[in-house]
Amino acid sequence: MWRESKRSPGRPKNSTSKFTLMRTGRLKSPLPLLNAHVRQALKSKQLNINRLAKMMNVKQPTASYLMNRGDWYVSELMLVGELLGVNLFEFYVPKITDENTQLKSRIAQMEEEMKLIKHENALLKEIAGRK
Repeated sequence: MWRESKRSPGRPKNSTSKFTLMRTGRLKSPLPLLNAHVRQALKSKQLNINRLAKMMNVKQPTASYLMNRGDWYVSELMLVGELLGVNLFEFYVPKITDENTQLKSRIAQMEEEMKLIKHENALLKEIAGRK
């Protein structure tokens, strides 16, 4: 009897999923990879992955998988952040705050230019009124 393949017909046999590509680093995620920041926090607290696993109440392979994974659940971010005393969400915010800072400085610069132009216009009107 002929059996159909379990692979969906829309996906080629040798293709790799987007998740696998992101996890292995061959496809860049739009979100920052937190693994390096977590490793740095572990190193600064003189902890290793085994100790982190015990603190999280998971087995070592689970913690290792988390450290090598390209994405994290919010609950994992909160748990690891609390255990290490680090706010892992701040690594998502710097781009926004940098853009806001740049925009605010540009607005202040343009307001100063506008004041100078208004003053210049007032002087020109005064000179035109004298003639």
